Amino acid sequence: MALRTPIILISGGYSQLPTGDTVPGTDAAALASGNAALVDVATAQASGNAALVVGVQGVSDAETAQASGNAALVDSVNALSSGNLALSEVQQKNYIQTVSHTASSLAAGASSDFTVAAGNVFNLLEVTSSHPAWIRVYSSDAARSADTRTTPGNPYPSTGSGFYAEILTSNTPETVLMSPIAVCQGSGNVAFVRKRNETAGAVNLQTDFKVLTVLSGVA
Repeated sequence: MALRTPIILISGGYSQLPTGDTVPGTDAAALASGNAALVDVATAQASGNAALVVGVQGVSDAETAQASGNAALVDSVNALSSGNLALSEVQQKNYIQTVSHTASSLAAGASSDFTVAAGNVFNLLEVTSSHPAWIRVYSSDAARSADTRTTPGNPYPSTGSGFYAEILTSNTPETVLMSPIAVCQGSGNVAFVRKRNETAGAVNLQTDFKVLTVLSGVA
């Protein structure tokens, strides 16, 4: 049985291509035919199972990273991976924002259907309404259309129907803290909302949704 060359870490030098299982290098271009390539250079290509690179290609903190191995770990704006896994901490993830909608001159008792760009997955933290309103949040247009209730409360849409939250306000304005916090999954990066004017006359009904976006930008 052939003996394998042990793992050797080499500092300095311009081209190291051992014949064993691991190829470390600090060259400007590194090619690995073994199981791993550990390279701190501008360009690295790996034909093995993984490429770990601080540079333009591979595992990168640059704006664009591409990996031809099995994994790409990227902390950047855009991550592209042709391997099995891309773990990216991008700008769209994990931040609190307030998204708003105003229905102008909404008549008493009238409803307005709209969408808010809250993300693919988000936590609904609080809702503020400029006037008394009945507000409902759904995962899709179909889920919203299926809710044919004309008064708030029971019977609520069934579990798993895509109905996430219902808020009823009576003051001008009023903020409702969600308790428990609603965990919602949008469709196409948006949530679907219906609100009804609960006042006695037409108003410009503004609704503000404070959300923690967990995942965004995924089709």
